[in-house]
Amino acid sequence: MRRLGIYQQVAFLGDVPADVALMQSAGGLWRFDDTSLLYQTTDTSTPVTSDGQSVGRAQALSGTAVATQPAAGVRPPFSEGSGLSFDGGSDSIVTDFNPGSAGTIAAYLRVRTSNNSNDIAIGSQNNGTSNRMWIGTTSGGVPWAGIGNLGGSTLQGGGDIRSATVFHAIALTWEGGTAHLYLDGAEVDTHGYGGTLSSAILALGGRGLGGTSVDSHFDGLIRFAMIQARALSAGEISDLHSFWSSIA
Repeated sequence: MRRLGIYQQVAFLGDVPADVALMQSAGGLWRFDDTSLLYQTTDTSTPVTSDGQSVGRAQALSGTAVATQPAAGVRPPFSEGSGLSFDGGSDSIVTDFNPGSAGTIAAYLRVRTSNNSNDIAIGSQNNGTSNRMWIGTTSGGVPWAGIGNLGGSTLQGGGDIRSATVFHAIALTWEGGTAHLYLDGAEVDTHGYGGTLSSAILALGGRGLGGTSVDSHFDGLIRFAMIQARALSAGEISDLHSFWSSIA
């Protein structure tokens, strides 16, 4: 078993240890392949019981955060055995959280091979040219991210990850003017950033624009998602990837 620092506790999920601090700091960790955490409605009155049902609410596995259908008439994602399926056109679900001046956004996802657009898997942006806070993939399937005035055309790397079967972990951390982009636990790019960060709550399966508006819809599946109000270390990002890939 991995040795932990003083006062650091251990939680278990699927027989894999995970630091409580990692899983329960401000924000949330979602597991979308567990239907006991999913509901067809924005409240908890109608649980998801089988694949193909729409998901109007996803309860966080840790923390108190939830993700819900942003408004009546907005299409939510639907449950698939390995996670939430987003169609790349209109499916979305929004969280109730924004990390702020330092944070981490991460997702364990699969990008469909047919996807050929610039997509955002998790994030928000409440200004058309800046105020970024998101991760996703380019039209060529390459992981990219945006934070503050730093855009995805600069912060990207790792190669084409589109696949019919394989999931990958993408993570972005930011703090003190430096952003790091990770793929499968390894850093693939880092840059300085400035400007103002997005203050809008983050969407899953797209980019939240504030209120109920979402664009840049994701085309693929998301199995796990994490939003935290602190920048995880490189070691923690590596641990997170190992954790996710071990229980997937």
